[in-house]
Amino acid sequence: MEISRAIKAFHGAGCDFLGDTLQNAGPQKGKWATNALPGYSWHNWGYAVDCFVVKDGAFVQRGDDPLYELYASEAISLGLTAGYYFSHQDSGHVQMYSEEVPEKYTSQEINDAMKKQFGDA
Repeated sequence: MEISRAIKAFHGAGCDFLGDTLQNAGPQKGKWATNALPGYSWHNWGYAVDCFVVKDGAFVQRGDDPLYELYASEAISLGLTAGYYFSHQDSGHVQMYSEEVPEKYTSQEINDAMKKQFGDA
């Protein structure tokens, strides 16, 4: 239902590329990955990365190791934003900007940039 509303809102705002992209993705199965709509994550822009810690060949759950805090503090020292400090902690996430995509760009700007970057949906 949320997806249907988002598709309708995108089309209603003249953001057809975003609406078509979301519609064409269709139902998804598997582990949760994001709540971000197409174009609304800095990952889509190439301005965010997710990393993780491996010790003794095993993945260390996010936030369960002091190396995540070190990673975050190093990111901050470089002028980046670290998900370790988000209200909903995302320990392995680092992004270029402190604000979210829709705080920096309008829906139409997001639509146009994603269409230019990824082509027709």
